Amino acid sequence: MELKGVTRAYGPKKVLDGIDLVVEQGERVSLVGHNGAGKSTLMRVLAGGEFQGGERIVGHNVVLDYFAQDQAEALDGMRTAYEELLADAPFAMVPQLRDILGAFLFTGDDIHKKVSVLSGGERNRLALAKMLLRPSNLLLMDEPTNHLDLFSKDVLLDALRAFTGTVVFVSHDRHFIDGLATRVVEVEDGALASYHGDYEYYLAKKGETSQAPGQPAAAPTRATQESPPQPSPQNSKLETQNLPPKAERLRSREEEKQRQKEERQRQKRLTELEKAIEAEEGKLAELEGKMADPAFFADHEAARVAGEEHARLSALIAGLYEEWESVHGG
Repeated sequence: MELKGVTRAYGPKKVLDGIDLVVEQGERVSLVGHNGAGKSTLMRVLAGGEFQGGERIVGHNVVLDYFAQDQAEALDGMRTAYEELLADAPFAMVPQLRDILGAFLFTGDDIHKKVSVLSGGERNRLALAKMLLRPSNLLLMDEPTNHLDLFSKDVLLDALRAFTGTVVFVSHDRHFIDGLATRVVEVEDGALASYHGDYEYYLAKKGETSQAPGQPAAAPTRATQESPPQPSPQNSKLETQNLPPKAERLRSREEEKQRQKEERQRQKRLTELEKAIEAEEGKLAELEGKMADPAFFADHEAARVAGEEHARLSALIAGLYEEWESVHGG
């Protein structure tokens, strides 16, 4: 797919300002940028959404599928999870539907739950499972890892690595980007900058840019204008005339330090929660392995105790996931 001189504006604000982008066959392109930079807008344009100027050219025989941030809202609440998957499944895939649902943590009676009673995370997992069933060779995915647990993220990552088509995606999950991206496109100030490499390469080039302002890592792909040149060391003294007063600079610095501290604490808690989830899910899997043996239920008292433990572990894991989603979303 190719975008030529595309502009997308909301009122007077140009979110995309004459951008050019070519997505080649087989690429895994990660769109990055701060919140509000225009990543989702760019994704919608790629998917065929509205734009004011320029051209969108779709390659020959391209069959695209678009996973939006609110994709789960498109599910039919009156169907069960199994029925929702069955509605979109090619005939040859029907025998594998239970396995696919199991891979996205729909096990036992979960597959017969109505979509309307599923949690946000469960609906997101079901929407992803549906997407992976459909025949397409270009996947556009906006925050597909939102509300996914660690195991489901790995299932999705493995599926996309094995996918022979092209993927363009937005994600804030560092592990997911590291594991999938072959090119990083940064969206900033209405322009795009492309880094042909993985996420580590992108970070390294960004680091070089910050150390040497006169040597940008990649030219922005704005059709109508280039980014203004960075100040050279020789005239950097002139720039200090426009700096805010010392007190304001100190306050900004303290606010940034506090923000970084809170972000470190958030990441630490996410790591703790992920380890706890993994440990408790391991216990649950071990218990379910024992309970899978019909002979296990010959001892009624042991079966009763195991049932209570299963319920306790399930509730604990659900609580951990809920906290993880809250912390991650924050």
